[in-house]
Amino acid sequence: MAQVKADPARFAVQLSFENLPTLIDLAPPAGSVYVHSNGPPLGRFDPAYQVMEAWIEHLGLGYAHLGSSGHSWPADIDRMVRAVGPGLVIPVHSRAPEALRVPGVPVLVPEVMRPYTADELKP
Repeated sequence: MAQVKADPARFAVQLSFENLPTLIDLAPPAGSVYVHSNGPPLGRFDPAYQVMEAWIEHLGLGYAHLGSSGHSWPADIDRMVRAVGPGLVIPVHSRAPEALRVPGVPVLVPEVMRPYTADELKP
């Protein structure tokens, strides 16, 4: 912690929500930014969110939300499939696998608990 406090511009510090009081000891300089990336608190509905905001305000930090749900937009999936040009696409992590339609690319919507042979999976 002494190194961070001595030259904070050289460091990015990762703290869990529970460890935000550590920032008191680190004394972030003006211009420091708190980056929230999809961890706790999980959104404005979470009572801890107001606590996080109070810490940010009290310490005079900037705020940036940088996160990803890990899910892609349909247009992004379409663009990726076009770029890769696979012989067959099997959408398995989707609420609507039948919605994936890219011209010229065959799609196999798998049936739950149905085994497939290697020949069935060849384009």
